[in-house]
Amino acid sequence: MGGAQPVIENALKALDVEMRPGVSLESLDGQSVTLTDGTTSERIEASTVVWCGGMHANALAAQLPVMLDPLGRVPVDAFLRAEGVPGVFAAGDCARILIDGTRPSDVVPAWPANGTLRGHNAVCDLFGIEMLPLSIDWYTTICDLGPWGAVYTEGWDRRLVSEGDEAHDQRGAHLSAEERLARGYLSGGGPCRVDTAADPMRRQALKDQTFSTDAS
Repeated sequence: MGGAQPVIENALKALDVEMRPGVSLESLDGQSVTLTDGTTSERIEASTVVWCGGMHANALAAQLPVMLDPLGRVPVDAFLRAEGVPGVFAAGDCARILIDGTRPSDVVPAWPANGTLRGHNAVCDLFGIEMLPLSIDWYTTICDLGPWGAVYTEGWDRRLVSEGDEAHDQRGAHLSAEERLARGYLSGGGPCRVDTAADPMRRQALKDQTFSTDAS
């Protein structure tokens, strides 16, 4: 999380969350969890264990004749079409896209427009209508920290912009409707860029949408 990392650690301490860096999960038995640092093990009794060890795409993606990435995601082009599979589109956690033409996506659930464009382009593909490309060149990250608040960062190096309660409402709140459109905010608040310059009517339709600044 770049410059936000120490803020997150302090927030967790304030919430009485004990951090155990440098250990991994060794086993679960329904009544406890065993952690290990590679040398020694520690058993902690627990009636409830919440595992947040990363993400993996839905197993359905493996049915496509494509080379999946390490997260099991389908490679897609700028129009969210599965590469090498005509008529198939992917979005959300199942899609691996070069979001600025160079960098691959990490996770996609916070992009409401990702699914919106997938549906739009699928219909356009059926009727032979020009599709909209997706490009994200303004990268932001919001990490929700419960009652403590959140941290909000901008840029690929995750430069800390705000923290606490302020960060919950930070995303795009300072932008005008036109600026939000230029940076690609669609209904739902997710930042993405769609090429609407060649279609003034489509651009106006997007501009007229009710923009949300709620953090996801």
